[in-house]
Amino acid sequence: MSPKRDNSSAKAVSGISLNLEKMMAQKSGAVKALTGGIAHLFKQNKVTHVNGFGKITSKNQVTATAADGSQQVINTKNILVATGSEVTPFPGIQIDEESIVSSTGALSLNKVPEELIVIGAGVIGVELGSVWQRLGSTVTAVEFLGHVGGMGIDMEISKNFQRILQKQGLKFKLSTKVLGATKRPDGKIDVAVEAAAGGKNETLTCDVLLVCIGRRPFTQNLGLESVGIELDNRGRIPVNNRFQTKVNRYDPSDVLNLTSPSSTAAFILESENQSLGGPGAGEMVNEAALAMEYGASCEDIARTVSEAFREANLAASFGKAINF
Repeated sequence: MSPKRDNSSAKAVSGISLNLEKMMAQKSGAVKALTGGIAHLFKQNKVTHVNGFGKITSKNQVTATAADGSQQVINTKNILVATGSEVTPFPGIQIDEESIVSSTGALSLNKVPEELIVIGAGVIGVELGSVWQRLGSTVTAVEFLGHVGGMGIDMEISKNFQRILQKQGLKFKLSTKVLGATKRPDGKIDVAVEAAAGGKNETLTCDVLLVCIGRRPFTQNLGLESVGIELDNRGRIPVNNRFQTKVNRYDPSDVLNLTSPSSTAAFILESENQSLGGPGAGEMVNEAALAMEYGASCEDIARTVSEAFREANLAASFGKAINF
């Protein structure tokens, strides 16, 4: 890498290089600590951990099948469905988590690809693309929609988001459809694309292809039909406002049909037709929601919360912020 200059002290900094192996080891250590923490919480709260694939076999029974094929039947009063989500596959493209990867494999590459193509310029795709671009890859994101950030994002946020990413060096091919991908004998991957509205085909070439078109509820083969639970047209479990299914089984996380966006990239404040973007947007929206729930005034908020949100409420309450 070229020398970088510390503008605050006017000192040149040189000899900076990436040690990807150590970076991945740090990531793995963080994952291990988090999962180990969950195991500790299980033990501390006397939760029995059964390792296997769970399937509902009656209204009050789950059967867990272990890797060796053995089964354990668990009888219970209530069942909590918390199976989360899985990567949405792209028709005709087989993910191997080596050269054609999902968001999972993109976190475990053993070297920085020279050319990385991302199918899907939603929040996850551009986040991962931005990471590898900053580590040295040339990144091109191909998106069927005419904007970045995915469905439902505020257009002002989307445009600003795209502008920031392009300044970092990311390239975008918007309103573009992926037709398929082919591995070459030299290990590279050819990706066939065309304009979403139709037109001349084009072939893009990369070392690693990241398929990132979203996630879907992990609700197949859970035995839900055996207790009379039907999924909606997006594979989610219908629930009431207490997260109960029609047979009173509780169901949190990504498998619900009662969900809301949680991306910190963009939030829409519909009442004022304004947008809030940035790395701390999620926390500020949470603070605002809590304040609204308890009927807090601008003056109350200005005394207690994060600086940006506090400044906004000082301006609303007293007519002038301190720093803005």
